[in-house]
Amino acid sequence: MRIIKVLLLPLLLILSLIGVDRLHGPRPVVPLAVPLVPGR
Repeated sequence: MRIIKVLLLPLLLILSLIGVDRLHGPRPVVPLAVPLVPGR
């Protein structure tokens, strides 16, 4: 179960980064992704 979550987290981050990048840009994504990385 933990392995699935570990694989899904990076996928969700990448998808969110791509989605926001197309809508606005990479700048608004930085502050949102930073706190999520250390929190797993």
